[in-house]
Amino acid sequence: MSNLDIKRLLCEGFCSGITVSEAGNLFAISAPFETEDGDPVNFYLSSAGDNKYRIEDDGSFIPTLLASGVNILEGQREKDFQRILNTSNVAYNTSTGELVSGLVDEQGIAEAVFKFINAVLKIDGLKVPMRPENVVSMFREDVEKKMKLKFDGKVQLSYNEPITDALAEFVPDIILRPQNAKPAAIYLLTNDQRAWEAIALRYKAIQQEQMDCSVIAVFDKVGTKLISRRSVASVSNNLDATPYFYDDQNSAIARIASEIGFDSRAVH
Repeated sequence: MSNLDIKRLLCEGFCSGITVSEAGNLFAISAPFETEDGDPVNFYLSSAGDNKYRIEDDGSFIPTLLASGVNILEGQREKDFQRILNTSNVAYNTSTGELVSGLVDEQGIAEAVFKFINAVLKIDGLKVPMRPENVVSMFREDVEKKMKLKFDGKVQLSYNEPITDALAEFVPDIILRPQNAKPAAIYLLTNDQRAWEAIALRYKAIQQEQMDCSVIAVFDKVGTKLISRRSVASVSNNLDATPYFYDDQNSAIARIASEIGFDSRAVH
């Protein structure tokens, strides 16, 4: 395959911001997301023969994490680390320091890339939070308060649960289930991993489960510092709605209401 073939396969699921280039006998892939330290999520696709492929990083991510004092090989972090690897079909090579995916055929490349990026961002999230938790907490509380004022008693609201059992690995912050309309999964964008999960949910819901739903991501404000600029662009280009909350709270909630077809005047 050529780098154009790889790009085509990835674009069937998600395209915005993905770059592919040849690096010797490997394909170097760069995703439009960053770790907490601002490093891009880069990895490689290599052929294992017999139309099988694997995804791997350069072996620096986990050793750097360990060297920084984040011990993901002991205690609760180790349990979380292993859970992330197991659910992503990714293994950690203790000899080389590499993260390596299981073998997939050509049609499985896009899904494997999704899982690999998800694994990297979730592992990165095992670090001690880098931002004041009161900022994140206040953002969540303010959005939930406004949502309840708008929808409580009129639209079914639920929190921190999957939109369906078939998509149990994705846990949105809020789910809206209007009568006689498609549900909406809402993510509050507090880090890049949440941005990535929102995009991954939309891809899997539509492409694999053929589920009609909306996926909405809420930014705290224009010029947000909670997620990277690359993630802002990717979310804006791939999701159904991306309102900015603090710049105009009423309009942000109205945009969500419009996406689910909710008209408060029609509710009695």
